[in-house]
Amino acid sequence: MLNQRGGAKMVILLVVVYFLVLFTTLSFAGVINIKSIIGRFSKPKEKVETAEVAKEKTTPTAEAETKTEDAPTKEEAAIKEDTTETAVAETTATAEAKIKQLDKVVKIYEAMDVEKAADIISQLSDEEAVEILNAMNEEIAAEVLAEMEPSKAAILSQQLRLKLDN
Repeated sequence: MLNQRGGAKMVILLVVVYFLVLFTTLSFAGVINIKSIIGRFSKPKEKVETAEVAKEKTTPTAEAETKTEDAPTKEEAAIKEDTTETAVAETTATAEAKIKQLDKVVKIYEAMDVEKAADIISQLSDEEAVEILNAMNEEIAAEVLAEMEPSKAAILSQQLRLKLDN
């Protein structure tokens, strides 16, 4: 009887050690985050406030009374700064995505037969055509313009020149 209980304890101990080693290895490899797993099962610690601490929180200090309502707090300034940084990052990411998309379209047109590319680009709006021609290799863009109707090529050439001047 003693051996069976000792054997059961040994099996439980080995299983615990096995899981400890397994979780440690997975955590080290970055597969899991043990702290987040433990955090799910542990109760949040409640803060016990003393009467003095509670009183300090509810009574306004002299510094708080002298603050003007128009002056932003440090927290508000930090939030505004974070919002600005986020907006700039999103704008930058959007601009980079548009540039990558334009580069992809330009490569497609450059790989096409010059006559077909000229026919398709002629059908685009002037803004889109100028944007594509501006991003193209100069020699290929020249060939594409040469294949277009002279009036359309003249309009796009003028707009390209204006774009290059800016």
